Amino acid sequence: MDELIAKYGSGPPASETSVFDILESSPDLAFKWMPPMDFTPDAKDFEADDDDLTPRREEPMFGGDIFTPVWVRGYGVQKEGFCGRCNPGVWHNLEDSTYEKNLTYMHGIASSGLSLPRPSRVQQLKGRNRQWQAYCNTCCGWRHLRKTEAGWNWFRHCIREHRVSVTIASYQHIPTQHASGGQYDQELMAPDALTKAIKMEDVASFHTILSQNPRLDALRDKLGRTPLHYAAERGGLTFISAVMDAHMARSRSERPLSLINAKSLTGETCLMLAASQGHEDVVIWLVEHKADVYVRSIDCRTALDEAAEAGFMHILGFLLL
Repeated sequence: MDELIAKYGSGPPASETSVFDILESSPDLAFKWMPPMDFTPDAKDFEADDDDLTPRREEPMFGGDIFTPVWVRGYGVQKEGFCGRCNPGVWHNLEDSTYEKNLTYMHGIASSGLSLPRPSRVQQLKGRNRQWQAYCNTCCGWRHLRKTEAGWNWFRHCIREHRVSVTIASYQHIPTQHASGGQYDQELMAPDALTKAIKMEDVASFHTILSQNPRLDALRDKLGRTPLHYAAERGGLTFISAVMDAHMARSRSERPLSLINAKSLTGETCLMLAASQGHEDVVIWLVEHKADVYVRSIDCRTALDEAAEAGFMHILGFLLL
């Protein structure tokens, strides 16, 4: 615990919260396509005393590359790229991946130089002022939009749940699912109807399918995820409770922790997924039901790492209690 507190701090003050719930207007601009532009740094940046820190042009990877910074400065570990999409423009370090994370999660631009998928529609949550949701064509459902200083949860969703690649070679093969209908992509969508119902937020179908096929509660897909993983990643507390009730009723001799702390093929747990998306109510539920806060994924990340990297400091503070 002392090591974790030293790494993350003791959590934010009680009055400090993430900014995801104070968006005064539609966040369309955060997802608008932005073509290549000559983002020129401030004139004072060109007056640096150190020649190494004087901005110089960087060549793009290919025509239409919108990731590579037009202007860079410094060399080695001090090399920085200028992001003119930030307002005002900001110099981000290239060597420690600060620039890449900013472009990827704040502006939705992959290191391949191409844009990540955007939602087809954005609308305000019913009965909730200043909170918004976006329609995911692949999921065929709405997702809450949340933004912190570390970026938008939408782009984390695209990369993590749909395994959207950030390489040029595979980017062209990203499947899309339009709201008007079509076939689910079996590589990205769980093959069972229960998980599809979770992704579509179809509560009625979910309960019907689960009552008729109770063994689906612990079924794993090709990514090693159970329906509980998808419910946690989407913030579906109703689905989580129903899955756990069915699991405990069917497997009275099994500890529910075996499902709550189940790992995907990449070592992700339900708590990690919920923390990465800012679903505070799901995080609280999982912790109250003895989810392991300190278990690590295959890349040695914990739920604490996920919350911290995504900028959900209120969740990080709760996990550190």
